[in-house]
Amino acid sequence: MSQAQFFQIKVPENVVAGQQLRVRAPNGVDVVFGVPANCPPGTLLRVPMPKAPAQPPAANPAAPSDPPAAAGPSPAEMEKKEVTEYAEKALFELQNLLTKKKDELKEDMDKLEKQISELKAQHSKKEEEYKGIVDQLPKLEEMSKKFSAQFKG
Repeated sequence: MSQAQFFQIKVPENVVAGQQLRVRAPNGVDVVFGVPANCPPGTLLRVPMPKAPAQPPAANPAAPSDPPAAAGPSPAEMEKKEVTEYAEKALFELQNLLTKKKDELKEDMDKLEKQISELKAQHSKKEEEYKGIVDQLPKLEEMSKKFSAQFKG
């Protein structure tokens, strides 16, 4: 079984989740699908590439005619096709959901990294203030001794 190919589209501004969207794939085939939940306008979606229609063979009047085509795919083949299409659609929606969650997590990580950076800067500032106070303690103790000596003497 060959691996499905995909193409990307951007959800248009006037489209909402659940709405049916018709797009033309790069191979010229129209694709209709429902926009997944949590995919606002501007979201990039990966869409499974539809199979291109078979090209009819060029007519050759000298060649004998082909035998008539079979009545169509068997019920098992039709069921397999339906299951495959359903699985591709589910995979497509799952990939889009995972992409969105990944983007949300990246945004959260960026926010956390910014907060950590701000906290480190605040910590450094407080550490400098503390050091300044500690550096003043000997001088304050000296002044306290002199002050006590003046009142006792």
